[in-house]
Amino acid sequence: MPLDKQKLDELVALISRRIPNWNSFSDPRFVKDEVDYKQVTVTKARDLLSEGELQNLIAEGKSDEFLDRLKTIGKDNNPLWDIMPATGDLNIIRQSELDKPSFCREVFDLLYGPGPSHERLGRYTEYVKSKGLPNRWTFPTYFLFMCHPDTEIFVKPRVLKWFLRFLGGEFEYSSAPTAENYSSIRGTYQQLKEDLKDYGPKDMVDIQSFVWSCWDISKSPPGGAKSGPDFPPGVPNLIDRIQSILERKGQVILYGPPGTGKTYWAEKAAYELAAQSNFQKEFDQLPDHQRYFITGDGDSFGAVRTCCFHPAYGYEDFIEGYRPEQADGQMIFTLRDGVFKRLCKDALDAPETSFYLIIDEINRGDIPRIIGELMTILEKDKRGKSITLPTSGEQFKVPSNVHIIGTMNTADRSIALLDAALRRRFGFIELMPDPSVLGDSTVKGINLGGWLDALNRKICDHVVRDARNLQIGHSYLLKDDGTPIADFSEFARALHEEIIPLLEEYCYEDYTTLEKILGSGIVDANDQKIRHELFKLPGHEELIQALELTSLDAFEE
Repeated sequence: MPLDKQKLDELVALISRRIPNWNSFSDPRFVKDEVDYKQVTVTKARDLLSEGELQNLIAEGKSDEFLDRLKTIGKDNNPLWDIMPATGDLNIIRQSELDKPSFCREVFDLLYGPGPSHERLGRYTEYVKSKGLPNRWTFPTYFLFMCHPDTEIFVKPRVLKWFLRFLGGEFEYSSAPTAENYSSIRGTYQQLKEDLKDYGPKDMVDIQSFVWSCWDISKSPPGGAKSGPDFPPGVPNLIDRIQSILERKGQVILYGPPGTGKTYWAEKAAYELAAQSNFQKEFDQLPDHQRYFITGDGDSFGAVRTCCFHPAYGYEDFIEGYRPEQADGQMIFTLRDGVFKRLCKDALDAPETSFYLIIDEINRGDIPRIIGELMTILEKDKRGKSITLPTSGEQFKVPSNVHIIGTMNTADRSIALLDAALRRRFGFIELMPDPSVLGDSTVKGINLGGWLDALNRKICDHVVRDARNLQIGHSYLLKDDGTPIADFSEFARALHEEIIPLLEEYCYEDYTTLEKILGSGIVDANDQKIRHELFKLPGHEELIQALELTSLDAFEE
């Protein structure tokens, strides 16, 4: 069944944002950036992984050479993530318990065995599961794709999930490959190739590159990544400031009220700095395989990783600890590395690579308990110094190529309450609400920046407890693409579903204060309630009047 025409037009519009005036798969810019290097690898695979070549290697018992050829094609131009061998997409062929002859026969069956490709993938998946080997989408589909580029598709989980959501179908994605899922995925991509035939796609390499390009540009605002200011007004050269602190201290925390872009800027800074330090390019200029090196994909790990602290997060999650698991019907406890220990191990294995860990909501966790004895070796001049971990007894150190960017919501906890030892080891950058980010945008005659400024002035005037840290950030009034909301229904939804619940939490059953902030048109202090019906009435005329009064009252005070 053909794909929705509107969705196809939207995909073409997306790739035209990445490559202006794109109208053909033979566009030299598209071919150079996304196709050429993959076709080089296809040519190599045609020689090294041909049916006859692999058949001979199996017959001659040359399993090591068979696996070496897989490594060669897997590492070519970095389409698979393998910078950290212990966790990369090729780690399945490095497993100590791998039965090499048996595994080689299964890979041969995957590539050239009887039956359609989804059935062969199903047999491969059942084999690796039965042997307790890593079972990921990337490894089997990559080699199917390289050996059969006319018919097969390379599945990158993050891109695939975006594409399926974009199409709006009811297809359910599974984290591990299955025959049924691959058949559906392959059919969808082949239908896309058919629907785009007027643009001249030659094979599935073109289609995979097309979808990846659409996914990539979908994360940037319309007009390209450079269409807006590089840094939020009032926060000049933010990434430069982050870099300066990281070079000096090794870790930095971005802190401020909710909705001020802390997580956004932590991620943007990490990606940009990783691109510059590892490839000497801006992140937006990197080709597919270099971005993959930084971001990772699915359950693979990249040079930039993220974790989130919360009250239940502990030392065992961050450093190491025992975890329960089933083995032969029995519950056993296995010592496992945490996210930071894995990152540091990978950084030691790749000393020329810069790694970044983003710790979101760092102040929501019990930081001394989570970090433990690592507090003593986080400082820049202590990097490389070893300590003994109490659980495993291993020697552990934080290498100099590891950088930490934390975010802290000051509505949850003031920076003044942070552990003094932690404060001494981190640098800090404050991000506050900035109405100027909203420009002159208006909805139904309401200037968004002016309204937000008025709202925050009222919060500071009437909320007794730490009001400066309880203001409302500008990102509540931005769309996913980073541009100000332009439709009043979007504004009303943000106010009703996000801003008002936050203010209710700040004021906690104090409807008199809430009325002073939002106005009597929205809050009924006598009945102690929000006038929710205003948000359901067609036209929103009463709501608009109430919002205008909120803004005017603030300026009159």
